[in-house]
Amino acid sequence: MKQCIIWWSSGDFCRISDERNTNEQVNKYFVIDAVNALEIMLYDAKSIGCSITKEGMGERISHYSIHTPTRHPYQNDDESHRILQVIEKICTELPIKNIVIHPDNVVDWSVFKQYNHLPFSIENMDDRKKSCRSVEDIKKILDDNPRFWLTLDLQHCFTNDSTMQLAREFHRVLWDKIVQYHLSWYHPDYLHYPLFKTQQNEIIASLENRDIPIIIESTFDEQDELQKEIDYIYKNRSFIW
Repeated sequence: MKQCIIWWSSGDFCRISDERNTNEQVNKYFVIDAVNALEIMLYDAKSIGCSITKEGMGERISHYSIHTPTRHPYQNDDESHRILQVIEKICTELPIKNIVIHPDNVVDWSVFKQYNHLPFSIENMDDRKKSCRSVEDIKKILDDNPRFWLTLDLQHCFTNDSTMQLAREFHRVLWDKIVQYHLSWYHPDYLHYPLFKTQQNEIIASLENRDIPIIIESTFDEQDELQKEIDYIYKNRSFIW
């Protein structure tokens, strides 16, 4: 049987550690064998940066993606280019497979034109946002920006439609554009919460493509919860085909 490819986010321990995107952070918190792929969460546009190195990781982490700062209004200005140039530099130092953007923050898509060589994707938004939540919204952006891909956040689908019909519609219409999943459970206080605590299988059951990597965006309360999360994932039959 084939198992899904499981990734993790450097933001998974954001509630118990202020350390961000360093070799020390990854080697301290992501210490189980199952962690061999990582999404680098870049929180703050003002202090954007990443000091993770291939030498510091050794053979542990073989694949990386980047989540761009979520509150910056991307447009054709100096600050947006500064952020994108930092991300471009990270891509020269690590094998970055995907760069995730929240499309509701983009003011002017032309800012990305000189970075067409980078692997960008957009993410569907949750119910707190006024736009970029529907299949129609996301499809229009992708049609207008054909070099972009889609990171499908299944928890965001759930907040908009607890029946998960929305997730099925994303798969039906944009099947060939999805390059990664984001997966976690919804919690009204923490938004992204561990799967093993809530065990609401309707989100897990909406995974349809066995070949698309899954980034676990659960945020933990204790360091040992990473192992509990991976144990729960591997025991859940919905992840195995």
